[in-house]
Amino acid sequence: MMNNLKTQTSKGIFWKIAENFGTAVVGFIVQIILARILFPEDYGILAITLVFINIANVFVTSGFTSAIIQKKELSELELSSIYYINLLISFVLFIIIIIFTPLISTFYNMPILKIILPVQSFILILSGFNSIYTTLLTRKLEFKKSFNFKILAVFVQGVVGILLAVYGFGIWALIISNYFNYFISTYFVRRYIRWRPTRQFSLKTALELFKFGKNILFLSLINIGYNSFKTLLIGRSYDSKTLGYFSKGEQIPNLLMVNTDGAINSVMFPVLSKSQDDPKKLIKIYSRGISLTTFLTFPMMLGLFILADSVILVLLTEKWANSIIYMQISTLICMTWPFSMRNQALNSVGKSHVSFKLDLLIKIITIILMIVSIKFGILYLLLANLLGSIIAIFIGFYVIKSEFDYSVYNQMKDVSGPLISSILMALLLRYVLGYIDGDIYRLLIGIPLGMIIYFCLSFAFNYYNMKYYLDNFVQFYRKLLRKGELK
Repeated sequence: MMNNLKTQTSKGIFWKIAENFGTAVVGFIVQIILARILFPEDYGILAITLVFINIANVFVTSGFTSAIIQKKELSELELSSIYYINLLISFVLFIIIIIFTPLISTFYNMPILKIILPVQSFILILSGFNSIYTTLLTRKLEFKKSFNFKILAVFVQGVVGILLAVYGFGIWALIISNYFNYFISTYFVRRYIRWRPTRQFSLKTALELFKFGKNILFLSLINIGYNSFKTLLIGRSYDSKTLGYFSKGEQIPNLLMVNTDGAINSVMFPVLSKSQDDPKKLIKIYSRGISLTTFLTFPMMLGLFILADSVILVLLTEKWANSIIYMQISTLICMTWPFSMRNQALNSVGKSHVSFKLDLLIKIITIILMIVSIKFGILYLLLANLLGSIIAIFIGFYVIKSEFDYSVYNQMKDVSGPLISSILMALLLRYVLGYIDGDIYRLLIGIPLGMIIYFCLSFAFNYYNMKYYLDNFVQFYRKLLRKGELK
């Protein structure tokens, strides 16, 4: 059983990272092209609309759908009830956004929102149709299929977006192309998942599932609200151009983290849920998960911190130079993301109420810090965000110790190797790049050099985990080549 779960975990992580990095590479290339054509103001306006769409979408994609993953057995009545409720929720939220659009437009002094926000919010309807199918795909650990569907959808979205931008559609290039992504992914996922809703519905059954899902929903709302708070605060306090610089500055760090930390986290919840009756096995999986995540993400973020100016100037041009400092601070904030895996561990054993209370406390502390700091400028707001995120790490350590009897020392030990190796890599890279002129050359030399330095240091400070990763990598690809186990 353990070997089978290990194989499923390896497959899931491989295909989820492949999916996220594949879509990230395509999306990243597209965003580089679009950023050279469009203007910071366009991205500032889009950032505001996405805040409201993303918050509303949490009601559709969280809560009930999380219960589908966690519950061991599901009936047709349960699935159909969730499907119809999600559709109802999506329609109601669509209407609510349309009603409040004039107020939102006035509040942010952006008249164009009166047109853009209603058009953008129709995405919620598509999400209502699609959410249960993507959740069933995750429940079945069908990450390879998800990879295929999303790569195709993002590619088409990119082609459409670039063509529309070239022909002068401006911000509408970003909005219309996003619809192509949703249409394609919805079509293929529904074709693969043969399940269709029956004419059954039970409010009582849905509410029973919501007992678990409500804490996931509220936690997701807190997270998305918290992550959007900076955008709302900056959008209200500054103009759309400044918001555009900030939005683009945090985009690349966030993109890298979503496609590594996010990929592993999405796999860990269903995998940890399968070990919910064996605490020792669960903690072992959790430890490996957070070690792997920090091993991959810490060097990326600190490397990006050192190369931020070259990345912005080479890829996005001088037009986006004001985004450099925002990118650098965002990389440090992103380094705290992997520690949120504690919520997956808590949720997997049905303790979603604990993760909810924990995140609520953390978010309240950080929001207070950001509100106090915004009057001093955007940089101070980001530094306050970083301070709150660091405080959250240590609070989380003690919660995991209390709930799983996993010591703070061992939790710190899980991440100490990647942290030390990454800091030393960044310092050495900074020193070497000081002798190199030209941003293109700094990138061409800095990226491979940073990787070489990091892997060498990892053997010194993280030997046990490095050996584990390499052994599993070799075994995994032998299975891939000889037995076709990833099919």
